[in-house]
Amino acid sequence: MAPPYGLEKALWYKFGIFFVALCTGLWLIPMKRWSFSRSQIGWWVSSVALTIASTGVFLNYTSLLDRWTLIFFNNHRIVIGQTLTEAGTREKNTLIHDGDQVDDLRLLRSADGDAYAIWLKDEILHRSRSLTVWYLGSLFLLSSAAINVSQAIYCASSRNAC
Repeated sequence: MAPPYGLEKALWYKFGIFFVALCTGLWLIPMKRWSFSRSQIGWWVSSVALTIASTGVFLNYTSLLDRWTLIFFNNHRIVIGQTLTEAGTREKNTLIHDGDQVDDLRLLRSADGDAYAIWLKDEILHRSRSLTVWYLGSLFLLSSAAINVSQAIYCASSRNAC
């Protein structure tokens, strides 16, 4: 599951991807040091722990994604806020006065997809950054779990007996 629409263009998101790749590459250091068959138990334990952690972080990310974004156009998710701007409050009151159904998607449509016109910009940016951190965290933990499983299998191989 990718981050919401537009976040992949942000400079801090690109730096985050680089940082995750760098941190994932740092696994080479313990892999080199503990590459013997007697190390396999530690690798299996860390594999299980990282898999559990990555699952928890990913589930939290998807929960936040469901609460903080709306599917708007062409299946793109747009980050929304909670606190309405003055214009957002006026639009909501107008919709209520006209007897229309009022929900976040209706408000977003009334602003032609401009979330900043309806919700506070700082709140949207904070949510965007939080979603990115959770997304990158789940990527790091999942890739680390895969690396640890691979290392555990390598340590358990008969060619590597110490």
